[in-house]
Amino acid sequence: MPLLARKPKLTPEEKRQRAKDSETRAALFREARSAVRTMRKPEPERALYVSAFLVAVAVYSFLSTDVETLTRTVNHKTVSYEATVQHPVAAVVLAVLAVGAAVSVYWKRRMVTGVAFMLTAALGIGTPLPRSVHGYQWLIFLVPAGYVLWMLIFRMNKEQKDYLARHRPAAAATGAGGGRAKGRPADQGQRRGRGKKAEPVATLPNGRPLPSASRRYTPPRPKANVDK
Repeated sequence: MPLLARKPKLTPEEKRQRAKDSETRAALFREARSAVRTMRKPEPERALYVSAFLVAVAVYSFLSTDVETLTRTVNHKTVSYEATVQHPVAAVVLAVLAVGAAVSVYWKRRMVTGVAFMLTAALGIGTPLPRSVHGYQWLIFLVPAGYVLWMLIFRMNKEQKDYLARHRPAAAATGAGGGRAKGRPADQGQRRGRGKKAEPVATLPNGRPLPSASRRYTPPRPKANVDK
């Protein structure tokens, strides 16, 4: 079989059929995306839980008092000192973004709510927390990001695949042209083989067939019958 085998040229009917199949698949994908863009239970409820968690973290950060290590330059030298941090602005930003993400649930659009929570996670991760719980600061990012991944990948993607499987036409399931329509028929080689006649096989006097010829071995030629 040649490595660079040329594909057979398509007839105009086959080209039109392929173009029609491509348009059908594109329309089906658009329908699938439109069908799965709406939030379904329990996604709105869990979105409100995540928003409530972020608001609680923002309130805790705003009301708590933290001692933060800062640096300043004194006589061309960098000096570290501790300062009390109260009512950080980042906590107010986190609370506003969390409330905005909760309000986006009203429209029940998965992409809108997903973008709102990812924006909240990215901008709210810098919210300061007291030293006693400073190690849990990553939860400000991981909780909303995990919710978005669960909603968009595990649920939305699965529903889209199920929709495509239910509404896929029969021709697309078996392949355009039925799989073997473009290739050689299954019994074509058998029909070709039937038309050829089997060549006689040379045998030895004891009835065994002669071995095939090679560089090291040449089968003996049969002796001609000479009438004495």
